Amino acid sequence: SLFPNPFDSDINLSIHLSKSTTVILELYDLQGKQIENTQKTGLIQGNNVINYQPNVISQGVYLLRIITNDEVFVRRLVKN
Repeated sequence: SLFPNPFDSDINLSIHLSKSTTVILELYDLQGKQIENTQKTGLIQGNNVINYQPNVISQGVYLLRIITNDEVFVRRLVKN
């Protein structure tokens, strides 16, 4: 899950991992253009909360692609 959403400056991603891994976060605009690519390392098996602060982006709707060793999923973000 993502919270808060809508967000002002940073967002928290709550994620459960089946094993220790690196998570890749890719931020896209609604036209499909990649805005940012960030790696979060040192995450452990089990529940994790990742704090993500996108670089300067304007208000609007974005897609966050979250890539782990086991799965890829996409979440919608709203920037205030």
